[in-house]
Amino acid sequence: MEMRDVGTDWLCSEMNGPRTRRLRSLSLSIDLRYARSSELLESFSEQKYSPILRPVRFAERNRNYSVNCIDDFSNSYANCLTAFSGNGFTARELFQFQILPVDCKLKVFSFLTAQERGKSAMVCSEWYHLMMRSCLWEHVDLTSFKFCSLASRLHRECTLLCYNAYRRRLVKFLQFLLRVKPSIKMLRFALDVGDSADGWCELLQELLRVCRCKELTVAELIWTETPQKKPFILPNISVTWSHSDYKELTFRRRHRQRHFIRFFDLFTASAPNVVSLKLPFDWSDRSQRAFERLKDLQVLTLSRYFSYAHVDPEAFFQLFYAVPKLRHLTLEIWTESYGGFYLYRLQSFSLEYLDISSCRGVYLEEMTLPNLQVFRVSRRPLNLQLPLTDLEEVDMPCMYEILLKGTPRLLYLNDHYLLPEWRLGIYEELENLLKGICSCRFHKASVEL
Repeated sequence: MEMRDVGTDWLCSEMNGPRTRRLRSLSLSIDLRYARSSELLESFSEQKYSPILRPVRFAERNRNYSVNCIDDFSNSYANCLTAFSGNGFTARELFQFQILPVDCKLKVFSFLTAQERGKSAMVCSEWYHLMMRSCLWEHVDLTSFKFCSLASRLHRECTLLCYNAYRRRLVKFLQFLLRVKPSIKMLRFALDVGDSADGWCELLQELLRVCRCKELTVAELIWTETPQKKPFILPNISVTWSHSDYKELTFRRRHRQRHFIRFFDLFTASAPNVVSLKLPFDWSDRSQRAFERLKDLQVLTLSRYFSYAHVDPEAFFQLFYAVPKLRHLTLEIWTESYGGFYLYRLQSFSLEYLDISSCRGVYLEEMTLPNLQVFRVSRRPLNLQLPLTDLEEVDMPCMYEILLKGTPRLLYLNDHYLLPEWRLGIYEELENLLKGICSCRFHKASVEL
């Protein structure tokens, strides 16, 4: 009984103290430990035994003790774990990640970023094979990759070599996704699809062809430029702007637009179930027809691609017709205000939020939006240093009349909450707001006065 207490004390001290030796056999480890702790006692208590019988008796005692200690090991270990867990002790003995089921491990790995998963794949072969599971790569965010962490740590400026290293990391990651073939649910990137040297358009198109995109619901496609490369591009433009420089700039933009049209056509065919979409839009006929595949689209943000471009008023009507479930729309269009005004009409039975405050040269003629609740608008003409048509010669409809007829459920106009009696008449705060957003003769003239 006394020896058993000594063994229990040693077990607790072994768990608390550092482990210097790891032995495969529990009985052998206990024998060796007990032998080291009992040499001094045996040397004093067994002086009467001969040198021949002393080792034999010592081995018999150790063997009996090891058997008894193995029987009580589970109880002693459970008591120690209970005591440590009650004190908030967290150690390897309390939790082993390797004993978790595969589903639990994948759930833990799903909270890591792409860079952290790449580092985890180098831990062991098991983790490497787990990282090859397609369920871990359902969210593809190419904008989360750091550009250059080494230069920031060394307080140095990044160079083109930093961008080349960044491009190689992205290319390897895209090639890895082509091997894994995940079912993508979210896609986000900011890459120049017209850059033939980097070949982003070909890689992205291959990603859409190989991976499963039927479950893709959220997409942010910034295809106009690569922000990380922009500071290192040396402009081939002289100090004085010439006609050849303008032709070169126009050629690059048209070249990029042609690549986008093919990419967007493939994107809408591969991912027809997109719910939220954000991208710069070129308003070409083929790109507008591609929207007809996105029947489940609810949130749409379209920014401008060209500095200014003519947008046919019929394109607005076709856009709302192509996406019947659209609820949230943000538009940015710069169209010319000279040589006559283009009046646009909007019609949608599902739209609840509309923001055209970033548009220039866009004037509304009619709105049929029975479910619209939030409307943001501004008066921003775009004359491009050319003669602007006199507003007195154009009978512009009043914004208040447009809202009164076509938006029965409107609650917010810009940041102003409309009072319940706004449909009965214009009150002072609403009148001041209309002077800043309405282009009719009355509100425009009151501002000039």
